Amino acid sequence: MKTDLRNAKVVPDILPEFEPTSFMKITYHQEKMVQAGEELRPDEVVEMPHIWFPAPNKDKHYTIAMIDADAEVPQVRHWIATNIDGGKPGTDMRDQTSLHTYTPYHGPTPPAGSGIHRYVFTLFEQPTVNQTFVPELENPEIHRAFFDLKKFIADNQLTPVAASYIMVQHEDGYDGEYQQRHNQTTGGDTRKQVVSSASASASVSSSAEARATVPLSHKNY
Repeated sequence: MKTDLRNAKVVPDILPEFEPTSFMKITYHQEKMVQAGEELRPDEVVEMPHIWFPAPNKDKHYTIAMIDADAEVPQVRHWIATNIDGGKPGTDMRDQTSLHTYTPYHGPTPPAGSGIHRYVFTLFEQPTVNQTFVPELENPEIHRAFFDLKKFIADNQLTPVAASYIMVQHEDGYDGEYQQRHNQTTGGDTRKQVVSSASASASVSSSAEARATVPLSHKNY
């Protein structure tokens, strides 16, 4: 794991140096278990994955974060599941209440011409159970851009215990209204519905003030 993360420059560019004490089994569509560095298509990762991990301490709570490390803006939050009980790690992450969902899942949708993107999954051990995370988000569906994972780790006193990543590049039909098109191709199956198309992209401004408030509304990640 450490070698894979260093070779992909996930460590130390995205994550600080850490000693893994666990691992994650990341599965899409209940049957496709992905390996570190595996390349997937956007249509394969629309639905939230199932993630299982052996908790280093079953009495602790854990957080899983997924970010785009290669967006045109510095990092974009795609998913942060919090307060996952170490005794039942496969259950709490699908709870959509604010206690367990800091940021709802949004599948990768890299924009055309942006090359291949690294989407990094990190498992953290929390210092407390049922932790309240900072900064508090007024609307976790938007304002996903300009995320700083290292600052989030420091501000919430999180300890990385495992990490992995997948590679995704642009696919026509999975930008802007990608969710609507996916629903059309899957017959409108409600299980495929993850987030609204309004969360599908990021608007970028050169001003510092706009960087603090820009919603995801024009570009895709």
